[in-house]
Amino acid sequence: MARFGPLWSGLWSIYGAIGLASGTPDNTPHTTKGPDMTVVLTPEKVTGRKLGDVNVVAEKCDCSPRHVYRLADAGRMPAPIRLGSLVRWDLEEIDRWIAAGCPSVRSMKGATR
Repeated sequence: MARFGPLWSGLWSIYGAIGLASGTPDNTPHTTKGPDMTVVLTPEKVTGRKLGDVNVVAEKCDCSPRHVYRLADAGRMPAPIRLGSLVRWDLEEIDRWIAAGCPSVRSMKGATR
């Protein structure tokens, strides 16, 4: 095992330098300095959108989670984003939909489903 020591420590230092070896539970940005550049990785800027599950959307719409699924299936509200088995809605899109008076998405001009 002593033979692999420098290899593993070298890989560990490489991963540590790019921020993969040490996580930040408080979501502070990683800063990495290379020979001729500095890169700041900020998780909040990578995602860009806030996604909510059916319970969050049901609370915003003041209805049951089952009714949210019924509205989405009927095309009467913005379609959810499916991430594997997860179903999430873009919360900004839901807020715009509520502010517009909850029109049927199928009747909105330019809407796709």
